[in-house]
Amino acid sequence: MPRIENKKQFFAKVQNALAGFLIFLNGIDSFQDYPVIGFINIIIGTALFSVFMLSKKGKFDNEFIKPLILFSEGVGLLLVGYVSFLKGAERLPYVFYAAAAGYLIASLVQFRKRLAEGKSLKIDF
Repeated sequence: MPRIENKKQFFAKVQNALAGFLIFLNGIDSFQDYPVIGFINIIIGTALFSVFMLSKKGKFDNEFIKPLILFSEGVGLLLVGYVSFLKGAERLPYVFYAAAAGYLIASLVQFRKRLAEGKSLKIDF
């Protein structure tokens, strides 16, 4: 378990990894029926999980990456909800749509926060 001051960051990284893993699994599952959406979800899920692995090793921890990660999770969950809708689920797509809306709003808030603080938007590795 991480130290107390890093607990919030640790759980945020784990949440990103779990969302990436869910999006990746949905991409694999939907690749046969909907190849374009499945491929996009596989790419998004792989990118999110690799960001988790790199941040776990301390390779990079940039402030501009956070809004980008939240935005890509929102797009991925929108596609997961759409695939669920196409497969005939009745209520499950709305759960994914609500989660995606939350991620997209959070990415917008994080992005505006970075701009208001006057931080640079370039990515430093």
